[in-house]
Amino acid sequence: MGDKPARDEVVDVTAYRFQSALIEAIEAHVSALRRTRLRALQYRGADFGRVIAIELYFRLINDADLRKAFDRQTAGEALPDHPDAIPISTVANWVFQHMSGRYRNPLTTLSGWKSYIREHLNEWRTGSRKQYRQQNRHVRREEESPVVALALSRRFYLYLSPIMQLSSNDPIWLVPDNQPWVDELVAQGKRVERFPTAPEIKPQAPVLGPLTNWDANLWRYDHFLDVLCKLSAATVVVAEGNNPDDEILARAAQSAGVRSICIQQGWSPVVHNGFRRMRFDLFCVWGEEFARMLRPLNRRQPFAVTGSHMIAPLERKADPVARGISVFLQKDSLLITQAAWIGMLEFVHWCATTWPDREILVREHPAGPLTAEETAMIGNLENIVFCPAREMPLQEVLDRSELAVSFFSTTLIEALGRHVVPLIVNITGAPRYSPDLEAMGVAVEVCDFDHAKIATKNLLGGEISHMRHRIPVIINRFFAAQRDAALDNIVRLIKKSD
Repeated sequence: MGDKPARDEVVDVTAYRFQSALIEAIEAHVSALRRTRLRALQYRGADFGRVIAIELYFRLINDADLRKAFDRQTAGEALPDHPDAIPISTVANWVFQHMSGRYRNPLTTLSGWKSYIREHLNEWRTGSRKQYRQQNRHVRREEESPVVALALSRRFYLYLSPIMQLSSNDPIWLVPDNQPWVDELVAQGKRVERFPTAPEIKPQAPVLGPLTNWDANLWRYDHFLDVLCKLSAATVVVAEGNNPDDEILARAAQSAGVRSICIQQGWSPVVHNGFRRMRFDLFCVWGEEFARMLRPLNRRQPFAVTGSHMIAPLERKADPVARGISVFLQKDSLLITQAAWIGMLEFVHWCATTWPDREILVREHPAGPLTAEETAMIGNLENIVFCPAREMPLQEVLDRSELAVSFFSTTLIEALGRHVVPLIVNITGAPRYSPDLEAMGVAVEVCDFDHAKIATKNLLGGEISHMRHRIPVIINRFFAAQRDAALDNIVRLIKKSD
């Protein structure tokens, strides 16, 4: 299987520091934008601060040039002031000013104040401030106003579908116009409202100050607002809540007097900008533990503990004799080095050869399918079972397992619901996986594959049964209700908002 990668190649110790610094710098940048003028981030009464923060995070988290600049700066190198000389993009430089401590408030200088006054005088002369006075239309409620769900991918459509079927007699799916799977919905007779993914017209109101750099988002807001009014929507529903379009739709709904409800779909052990300062009318979480972790950075967000409509927590293991090892693969992330990815593939092969009498269930991530070369690295041993989502439900994978292995997948938590013990291979550079499952006594966390192999042998040698006995003590913190009850809880909250 090749030479074993060294630990310092498996773990990129600066990656987590970069991610943490980026998150905080984006928050600082958005705060600085707010101070540039009155209502600096408002468009037609809607605040776009969170939209900008999410856009910046996903645009910059894998920006190789910004990462190099950060590494050089943290190593003590004196970098030039001009972004072209570093080099990084203009957008990256906005945030890098805060990451490097270079940012200076322009209003602390005389020239900055002169520029500020000049811009405001120009606004008054041109009458540009009329955008603040522009009234948004409110939805006229009909007797049977529909529930509108945003499905940015097939995966989110499948996730929200059980909820929508029970929430509205005739739900409407708001979907991107560049998704071929949407044609299947139309053929099935589903009500579909496509939205253009590329701006075609200018925003409907004048755009001022910092928002001039984000006019595509403003145009999307205009479009969503028009759609909600045209459909006389009662409620909008989104999954996950960390996409710019989720936030734009929520702001359009707020402007139209329509409630927005977000349904937890997974979990990010790093609460990045996509999960900060959320302002949906309601956020439905699987269990109180998730609300507890999100509240400190979401002071204005109401949470409802509903349970998960897709996960059925058990009182005991479904199949007490299940002996499989399930491995949930993740790749193409800032926090996962190439050496770590190869190491995980080799770990799968090692498990299969070490325990030929056990099933090794391999599940690729929907966003990162295995290539032919990667599949060959795992090998074609008889006890290796590939379990793509389209062929085997997650519940079946877990019910055939007694140990679940991953870097930081949500399935590490979902495994607990089926009384499967997680093995966390923390190669991210983060101090601990969050939530700290090992501290709860229901998981093992290691930082390299040598220790992962030792932990696997110890767990399968008997330790796993002791951990499994502790799962019932903590399971309600993560999954507050059975699947059907959770579905009823969510649907009731959506109908209540009608």
